[in-house]
Amino acid sequence: MRRRTASYFLSIVGCLLSGCSDVTAPIGGRYVLISIAGAPLPAEYGANTDYHGRVLADTLLLNAGAGEERIVVQTSLGAAPYTQTTRLVYDVRGNRVEITLIPGCPPNADCVLGHLSGRVTENGIEIDDSNLYRTPLTFAPSQE
Repeated sequence: MRRRTASYFLSIVGCLLSGCSDVTAPIGGRYVLISIAGAPLPAEYGANTDYHGRVLADTLLLNAGAGEERIVVQTSLGAAPYTQTTRLVYDVRGNRVEITLIPGCPPNADCVLGHLSGRVTENGIEIDDSNLYRTPLTFAPSQE
């Protein structure tokens, strides 16, 4: 009985230290982007504020090993909208999620991998760090 009480106490302390309010459940499924740096879509997305490309729609498909991808519809100044599908890998540890975007690069090309890092919340996924995009990126579970 003492071991059970000690184990329970340690789990509560661990929860308090790690922030109990965050979700640690699996995050598989479809997530749609609802805002970039607080602006609703369509919104400018480039980390470089001199770049004015806009995201019109963005979807993360997280299927735990089968078909993970990001589908984004974007446009550049004066250009027609286009859709780009990018493979990705992701890892969840506690309430943190790390996503690496893997572009389809030709052999011997020097392509940049996109990195998204954030946390899983009750309302979806909040990306708070990225090497390519303005943050935060707020994704909500899709109703489809």
